[in-house]
This record gives sequence, structure tokens and C-alpha cells, in this order.
Amino acid sequence: MVALISHLRPVAEFVDDVLLVTKDEMFGSRIERLDPDAREAMLADDIRSGLTT
Repeated sequence: MVALISHLRPVAEFVDDVLLVTKDEMFGSRIERLDPDAREAMLADDIRSGLTT
């Protein structure tokens, strides 16, 4: 088993299983495993917002 942890979202372009960690004001950190469609949506949102090219 290999685990890749990165704060760089462009890494998600090359990794099949993406874990998205977000801050939850009530409970602390929240971890969500993204399916392929959610991964593509996240990357598209980053491109639109200028976070990645």
C-alpha cells in the first residue's frame, strides 16, 4: 500500500483515489473520498478559479 498526502491539488490529476480534507467549523477536519466525477469537478473548479493551469 502506498499513501500520498499532499497539499497540492494538481497531484489529484495523477492519483486515482483522492481524499479531500476540509475544515468543518463544528467538528474540525472532514475527510471525503472523491469519486472520479467529484475529482474532475474539483480540478475544473480549481482551473476556473485560477488555482491551477
